[in-house]
Amino acid sequence: MLANIFRKRIVRNSLITLVVLVLLYTMFGFFAVPRIVMSQAKDFAAQKLHRTLTMDKIEFNPYTLRATIRGFKLMEAQDAGTFAAFDALTVKMSWQSLFRLAPIVQQVSLQKPEVRLVREDAHRYNFDQLAADLAGPPKPPEKDARPAPFSVYNIEIDDGRIEFEDKPKGAKHLVSEFKLGVPFISSLPSQEEVFVEPLLQAKINGSPFRLAGKALPYAEPREATLDVNLDGVDLAHYLEYLPFEPQFKLPSARLDVHVSASFRQARDRAPALFLNGDAALKSLQVTEKDGKSVLALPELAVKLGKSDLFEQRIDIARVALNGLTLDVVKEQDGRLNLQRLFDTGKGEAPAESEPKAASNEASKAASTTTPAPAQEKKETAGPGLQLAIEEFSIEGAGLHYRDEANATQADLDKFDLAVRQTHV
Repeated sequence: MLANIFRKRIVRNSLITLVVLVLLYTMFGFFAVPRIVMSQAKDFAAQKLHRTLTMDKIEFNPYTLRATIRGFKLMEAQDAGTFAAFDALTVKMSWQSLFRLAPIVQQVSLQKPEVRLVREDAHRYNFDQLAADLAGPPKPPEKDARPAPFSVYNIEIDDGRIEFEDKPKGAKHLVSEFKLGVPFISSLPSQEEVFVEPLLQAKINGSPFRLAGKALPYAEPREATLDVNLDGVDLAHYLEYLPFEPQFKLPSARLDVHVSASFRQARDRAPALFLNGDAALKSLQVTEKDGKSVLALPELAVKLGKSDLFEQRIDIARVALNGLTLDVVKEQDGRLNLQRLFDTGKGEAPAESEPKAASNEASKAASTTTPAPAQEKKETAGPGLQLAIEEFSIEGAGLHYRDEANATQADLDKFDLAVRQTHV
């Protein structure tokens, strides 16, 4: 009798304890964790980063291990505008993290992130101090350090926006409608066959860009494909970022690229990387700085065959130049206007005595060096790049030549040229 009563009390007390623990876990997870995280994040931003951080709401489900941050906004230094923001960030952990003693994330979803980057001068950006504060003081490298085990699956970024202001160049760039899909990033071994479909998509200064692929990284044979699509990229917009001061103007030039890369490797066989697709350069106009036309090309179209990059074999099915117009001028000093366009003006040619002296030293060194055996040279020499062009054509081209010194001129209008089966 007493034993039964004692057992009932133990069961009752155990149930009460379990209910209390569940209630405490529930209250702590749903209510305490969001408050603690928000408070700690704001303090970290203020004390460590010296910036203001605001968040509208933090949600956490202790049973599904799903956390969501809404209305995130990180300000610039001295609150001089918004540096980064997003509508919502959702992270879902896996309970396997407890058993594998490593973080395993089932899903990461970032909605409408925005970042504003500013290049203040040649070597200073608005995020320099932020990066230094996050990095902290340098630490000595650890001996036999190994990467921490982790797994992150289903990474998604939707409707992102990146604004970049280049003050020294007086230019602004915009990446909008940014989308990113990464199936997984993991340092943990996996024996499963995983089908991966990565995605990178955006509009760069209004030009659509799309990079998508499929892969079977753990299948036999290993296979992967990657599609790159660019439409109407305005190359003239990037002329100012050349490493030299251009002596020409580029009123217009647009690039289209539609290329597919395929990787394949069977067991005990060399890998192969095949490339095919097409590219087109359209509405190309090159002028001198005073606006005189030098080159006009309505379209340059290139169609690739099945090229194997690892085998250094490039097959080009067709190269077509449509409507090319070239204006060549031999100036009073004997130079062509084409030479002046690509004169970077970064320095004069070295004196003749220097290359001659270097040549003499090189010849002396060569005379005292024992030549390698012919057999060794034969073994190290590779086949080199193999280039094959099946068809090359020029349609409706015009060439205009003017000699200013002799006051002569020659014009060749509307000529066509076609060449087939060219191998290099």
